[in-house]
Order: sequence, then structure tokens, then C-alpha cells
Amino acid sequence: MSSWIFQVIIWAVLALAQLLLPLGLLRYGAKMRHLDRRTRYLTVIYGALTATWGISGALSIFAHRFPPTGEIAALLFDALAPTTAGQALVLERAFTQEKEDWSWSVAGWVWGAIVLILGAYSRLTGALPNVEQLLAAVGWIGLWSTLAFSWQRRHKQTEWAFRRNRALYWTWAAIWLVTGQALALFASRPLGALGLLLHLLGLTVITIAASRRYLPNVRAAIRGGLRFSILIVSLTVFFLFALWALSSFSQSPARAISSSPLAVLLAIVFAAAVALLYEPYRAFIIHVGQILIPRTGYHPEETLRQYSLAIGNIIDLDHLATVTLKTVNDTLEVQRAAVILVSEEERGICLRLLQGTGETSLGECPSTEILIDDDSPLIEHLAGGGKALFQHELAHETAFRNLVPRIREWLKDMGMEIYVPIFTQSTLLGILAVGPPRSGEPFSRQDQSFLSTLASQTGIALKNARMFADMRALNREITQLNEELQRAIKRAERLDRAKTDFLVIASHELRTPLTHVKGYADLLSELCNTRAVEREEIAGVVQSLAKGARQLETIVKAILDLSQIEEEKMVLYFAPTTLEAVMRMSLQSWLKPLRLRKIHLEIEGIDAIPPIVVDLQRLAQAFANLISNAIKYTPDGGKISIQARQVDAVHFKVSIIDTGIGIRPSDREIIFDKFFQTGDVNQHVSGTYRFMGGGPGLGLSIARGIIEAHGGRIWAVSEGYDETACPGSAFHVILPFEARREARRLVAPAGEEGDLPETKTSSSGAS
Repeated sequence: MSSWIFQVIIWAVLALAQLLLPLGLLRYGAKMRHLDRRTRYLTVIYGALTATWGISGALSIFAHRFPPTGEIAALLFDALAPTTAGQALVLERAFTQEKEDWSWSVAGWVWGAIVLILGAYSRLTGALPNVEQLLAAVGWIGLWSTLAFSWQRRHKQTEWAFRRNRALYWTWAAIWLVTGQALALFASRPLGALGLLLHLLGLTVITIAASRRYLPNVRAAIRGGLRFSILIVSLTVFFLFALWALSSFSQSPARAISSSPLAVLLAIVFAAAVALLYEPYRAFIIHVGQILIPRTGYHPEETLRQYSLAIGNIIDLDHLATVTLKTVNDTLEVQRAAVILVSEEERGICLRLLQGTGETSLGECPSTEILIDDDSPLIEHLAGGGKALFQHELAHETAFRNLVPRIREWLKDMGMEIYVPIFTQSTLLGILAVGPPRSGEPFSRQDQSFLSTLASQTGIALKNARMFADMRALNREITQLNEELQRAIKRAERLDRAKTDFLVIASHELRTPLTHVKGYADLLSELCNTRAVEREEIAGVVQSLAKGARQLETIVKAILDLSQIEEEKMVLYFAPTTLEAVMRMSLQSWLKPLRLRKIHLEIEGIDAIPPIVVDLQRLAQAFANLISNAIKYTPDGGKISIQARQVDAVHFKVSIIDTGIGIRPSDREIIFDKFFQTGDVNQHVSGTYRFMGGGPGLGLSIARGIIEAHGGRIWAVSEGYDETACPGSAFHVILPFEARREARRLVAPAGEEGDLPETKTSSSGAS
């Protein structure tokens, strides 16, 4: 058989093997769900492309026998070179589980088309000889150089140890691919067949790796290979030295007396010396190899024993998390780690990061708590088989494709490499989440076994700690309930006293105008009977009767208003107006008392508030009650300020600030309850504006009801209660510019830290 026919056969067989091997992977991978479909198909595409490239190279050997066929095949062989390099870039992205970039594949095809067109032009016209070979070489070198640069940059940026290891594995395969293609392109045809063989070996490595979920630790394999090489070389030198010494001994004068007992004895002594020196020499070489190329191992049995002793008496969740993470970090030297507590709630499964006494989580982690459904694939995997879960499985396994996006993002932000379930009695209590090792190497089987055992030991301690935490939480809850009960009892007692005081005050407030009415009615009757009635006397008596009737009407009206507010039957009529008009109506009845008691009134910012939509009469009534309250508890010569300002585009704020006696901290909320009175009820005196003057205790309750019906909020601020120092108090009101029925009521603020607190929807509102 001619040599060229033999070369064609070898090239054709090796070229077809480039396709048959990935096809076998595709058929095998279809039965294995864990294999990445994208990698399988891209490997087959790359194999088909390189097989076509190899067949065209085989046919190019016919150039001297069948020039047209050989020249076309040679041209196609050159054109497909950069195309295969561009497709290798896409395959590398899929192999390392990065997002593929098809632009390089397109670039390879475009470059190949250019090579094909210019090559055809060169062969038809005779111009630009061998231009296709030059362009093919430039494109092939450029694309493979781009692949090397891109790989190096992404390898440095990649944090996941799993991807870094796959990238290193790809590097070894890529060396075979590049070497093989270089020999096929630039060497002679016999060496080109060797290049196809090397390329087939590289493709075999990629194919085998694509069919496996876990790849061996490349860096550990390199270290082991180097240590083994040092050992083999050193032992080879040792035995060569022994053979040289034995050869020298056999050529010494002692050879003349080889038959003597002395020669036999010397031979035995030499053999014994070699045997005795072998084991110490071998141990020494192994020790030197470990110094030059150190192992990254540890003693899991001793570490787990120490950990078991450390957590034996821990009953605090935070302390347990701290000890666990410290053990993980000291042993595996990871970038981050966290202990996640798994608890069942009515809303679903709650995943919560424990807050330790030191650093509970190593590195930055997302929000410490998230809810997940009971039937989530994550929980089913961890609670079902109890096996560890890797981040790359979450990203690429079909079982986790239906994972909720917010859960997927939360896990991605965690930046963990492996999630190990913590069990006790078949119940999932927690998750030990461990990030990538600082060495950049993937977790070995020893590491995975260590983490599983560590999680198993943590389960019992975690159960005890959770029981202790539940008991402590229950104790706090009981204590809090007792405190709330005591406060409720005291509040009920105060309200009961307030109701009693109201009866006393109401009877006093009602008896006074009734006495006036009855007395003047009797006087009028007496005057009528004596027929000595003057016109002026009748006018005075009628005026006194009207005054008493108005006092009675005011009290009865306040009681009716409060009942409407409590039953949410107060009718409000919202209409456009201004805050200035509201305040003018509110102050109308109080200008004379302010003047008589020499209380200085300051108004600021009222006219700067834009037009509002409110119930003018009712809102004026609410502010009138607040102004009345400020007048009653401000001594003569004091000061009252009314300040208004816009909070945002929707709300404005009104503050009524006085220099009065102030409010006790314990009374800041209860002052808005009906019937509440400040001071001793036995010292009650009637009067609508007298200092410390009394009333039925309904004004602030009515004011709050009207303001909340407008969708607003009212609260009081004071440094304390002191009738001598008069620290003063401030009543703050926030209202919307446009009040509406079924308005959103504002939640009471936690102080003066913010003008506008959060809102919540109330079922009540103006009717």
C-alpha cells in the first residue's frame, strides 16, 4: 500500500473519531439527568466541526493525485482552522459553566469564510499566493490567544472553587487541543496525523469531564504527581548508586577471593546495609517532598473530637454558631460561612442566619431572614436525602429550575459553595453553609465527609440550644404578658376612676348651669307674680337663662359627638378651604380668654400651607379643643405657639406648643382617652378657660377622633409634669392635604425622630 493512501486512512479514522466520541457522550448523557445538556451538544458540534476539518485534511493529501479535489480540500482545511478555534471559545464557556458568548463562534465562521473566499480568488487568478494559509494561521493564533487571555482574566475573577477547578481541567485538555491543531496545520502530513491523535486525546478528556458531575482536584493531582516524581527520581538515584557500588565491589581485589567466606560475608553485609538504608531514605525523601510541595490536609478525627467536646455543654444558639464557624474556618480556611436556622412557621419555612457572640458569618451575607415554601426544591433536597447541596447544582440542575427567583438570588448573594443539612431525628433543624476555600480548590471527598459529620454532631447541640432558646423566649413572653396585664389592670383602674370622676365632674358641670336656670326661672316667676317686672330685669334674667342653657348644650353636644366618633357615625363634609380659615374659626372663641389671661399667642407658617380639602367645621372644632386644652394648663402670662409647615407633597403638620404644666410620661397616651382628668378631681373648679380649670374630659378624645377621621394622626410630646417649673407640652398633628373617606390613618410615631411615620390601612373613616 502506498504511503499516501496509508496517511489518508489514518487521517480519516482519527477525524471520524473526533465525532464518534462526542456522539457517544450524547447518547450516554441522555440517560443521566445531572449532565449539562448545553455542554453535551456543544461538544458534539465541536467534534463534528473538527471531524470535518480532519476529513478535509485527509482529502488534501490527494492534491498530487487529484489536484481539483485536493486543492478544494486543502482550502477547506485552512478555512476551518479559525472556525474550530472560535467554536472552542464557546465550548470553553459551557464547560466551565459560564454564560456562553457566541460572538467568538461567529467571528471564527466569518474569518473562515474570508479565508475561503480569498483562497478561491488566489487559486483562480494566481494572485496572492498562499494567502489562505497565512490568514488561517493568523486567525487561528488570534482566536486561541483570545481564549487564553479570556480564560486567565475570568479565572482570576472567579470565586467559585468548582469553576476554578473545571477551568484548570480545561487547561490540560486545551494544551492537547492546541498542540494537536498546531501539528496538523503547520507540520508535515505524518506529523499532522500525530496532531489529530493529540487533538483526539484532548477531546477525550473534555468528553469524559462533561459526563461527570465532579472532577478530580487538578491542583491536588499536580501536587501529588510532583511528590511522586520526586520520590521516583530519588529512589532511582538510590538504586543506581547501589548498583554502582555493587559493580565496584565486584571489580575490587576481593573478586580474587570471591570463593572465600570473607567475600560472601562482605556481600551479605552490603545487601543488609542497602536494605537498612532504603526505608529511612524513602521516609526522608517523602518528608522533603512534603516540605517542598506541602499537603493541604488535616486530621478530621482529632478536629471532630475537639469540636464534640467544645459543643457538649453549649445551650445558646449564638455561642453554638460561633464555635461551629470557628471550627470550619480553622480547618478548611474558607472565605465565608454561616449557620442557617430552619424553623416552621405559619407563613412557611423560615431560613434565619444566627447572630453569634462574635462573627456568626464569615464574610458579607444578605438579609438575615427569608421565607421559603414547604414544597421548595431546596427544602425537599436537603430534608429528603440529607445530602449536601452545591451551588453549581442550584445553578444548573433541572430539579432547581423552578426555584423562586428571590430564593435563588438570596442563595446567590450568600456566595456559599456547599450547603450541608443539620439533622436530628430525621428533622431538618438548620443548614451549615460554607463558602469557597481560600486556596481556590474544590472541596475534596474528605472535606465533604468532614462537613457532614460536623453537621451531624451539631444537630444534637442545635436541638438543645433551640429548646433552651424557646424556653427563654416563652419566659420572656410570659413576663411581657404579665407586665402588659399589670399595665392593663392599672389602666383599667385609672379609667374606672376616670369614669367615677366624670360622674362627679359631670354632675358638678350640669348642676351649675341647672342651678342658674332654676334660680333665674324662679326669680322670673316671682317677678311675674308681683307684677313688678322691668324690661331691663327681664333682659338680664333671660340672658342668664340662655348662658346656662348654652353650657348644658355644650356638655350634651360633646357627649353626642364622642358617641358618634366611637360608633364611627360622625358625618364629615369635605370641601376645599385653607388652613388659615380653619385656624381663624378655631381661635374665634378663645381670643378674649387669651387676652384676659395675658397669654401670648404666636402663629407661624399657617398662610404658607397650600389649600386643603377637609371638613371645616369639624377640623376647627378639633383645633379649638387643642387650643382650649393649652389655655387651661398654661399659667397666666404664658405663651402658646401654633406652627405649621409642609411635610411632603401629601401631608402637612400643625404643632400647638404651650408653656404649661406639661404631661407625665405615663399619661401621654391616656390623655386622649375619654373622661381622663389631670390633677385631683376633688379640687375641680368650673370654668372654660381658668388655669387648671376643669371640664368633662372629652375635648382631647373628640379632637383625636376628628383628626383620625381625616386620615391624620395626633400625638403629644412633653418633658414631664411640673406645676411650678412648667416644662410645657406640644401636640403635633399630621394631616393630608386632601382628606378622603376610607382614608389611610397614620401609625403613631416613636417620637420626634421623623415627621411622617409609616401608614397602615384602617377600616374606619368618615362616613
